[in-house]
Amino acid sequence: MQEFFPYSGPSGNNMDLWNNDVGIKLAAKNRTRLELLAAVKLALENGYLIISTSDTRKYLGEKVEVPSGESSVVKLAEEEGGRNSHFFDFSRQKGLTREQFVTAIKNGEYSAYHVRRIDGVEYPVSNLDDDDSNNLGSLANLKKTIITVSYGGPTRT
Repeated sequence: MQEFFPYSGPSGNNMDLWNNDVGIKLAAKNRTRLELLAAVKLALENGYLIISTSDTRKYLGEKVEVPSGESSVVKLAEEEGGRNSHFFDFSRQKGLTREQFVTAIKNGEYSAYHVRRIDGVEYPVSNLDDDDSNNLGSLANLKKTIITVSYGGPTRT
């Protein structure tokens, strides 16, 4: 998540993006976790990873455009059956369960969203407008990235 927040600074963001890119490439080439672990260890030992914010190498790959403003929430996880279960609000920098997000919408904290009841279960949904880019979606809809968020539930990467 540090790719998106200013507290790590530009050099910290660069380091995260660089290392995520290396990790994605290594994961694509290694079939098992043990193979991946060995590949990451080798990359670290051979200096392919950035381990200091003073490193001058610059990440030049794709950047992830982060949602902002009133429509700043994305889906992080689903339950079995495809029900959205966990979300992340980029503007407020916090994770939310479905229940927490529904409560916050009902309390007027998220004017770009409303609650819909389906089969007796309440779900957060985006308000309709002509802009598909601000619909409540997943990070996969933004761009592929490795992301770890702690929201009191399982960690996704």
